[in-house]
Amino acid sequence: MSDSLDLRQRVVEFVRQGGSKSEAAQLFNVSRGCVYAWLKLPPDQLAARKTRPKRARKLDMQALKEWTPLKFDGSGRSS
Repeated sequence: MSDSLDLRQRVVEFVRQGGSKSEAAQLFNVSRGCVYAWLKLPPDQLAARKTRPKRARKLDMQALKEWTPLKFDGSGRSS
């Protein structure tokens, strides 16, 4: 889960007003790495990146059976 834009802005503002990066990380319960990364970003890019929907993975059972060297009966034992 990504952190909210509001949280990112509050952390950056805290540090820019004189707070330490470590103190910001503890106060806002985020990692120091996040604090450093957010401070490097331009203000207009502080929002979380939108991710594409992941495509569903489909398994072709027939191709799997042909590829698998052992045939299983479903009980966990090879037949």
